[in-house]
Amino acid sequence: NCDIVLDGELSAEGLNLKNAYAHDNNISVTGDYAVSLSSNNLLENNELYSDADNALLITGSDNQVIGNTMEARVNYGISIVNGASNNYIYDNTATSSAASISLQQGCEDNEIIKNTLTGAPVFFKSSNNKLYNNYINLRTSVNDFVFIDSLNIWSTTQIIGERVYS
Repeated sequence: NCDIVLDGELSAEGLNLKNAYAHDNNISVTGDYAVSLSSNNLLENNELYSDADNALLITGSDNQVIGNTMEARVNYGISIVNGASNNYIYDNTATSSAASISLQQGCEDNEIIKNTLTGAPVFFKSSNNKLYNNYINLRTSVNDFVFIDSLNIWSTTQIIGERVYS
């Protein structure tokens, strides 16, 4: 296991983590992603910015993402891909000009709870993910949601406030 606290800012093509605890960093990149998580990571209280595709790319399982601020200028604030499962995404802020969060094909059993998401969520052939008490701020309307063959579990109680959908 590895405990990572960077001194200052990281400007690179992205940080790849496995079995790591990364906290209290400011990571800004121009490449595909700011941080990529494979498996068994704790990412806590970081600021991630990507001038390209993804602020956070999750490709593996059993990761915890807690209290981070993530922004992607082009595609996804948080992108969960390659059948990633059993990830816990809690109390983060994710913003993108396109999609705040994306769950792609084969991603299952992820918990996405109490996040602030600005930009349309995208769900493509994902299932059994639990999305509870998230504040989703769409840029236009509820029609911004993209669901393609997805069966996920959403909370049914709306929190007081505007545009709360999960």
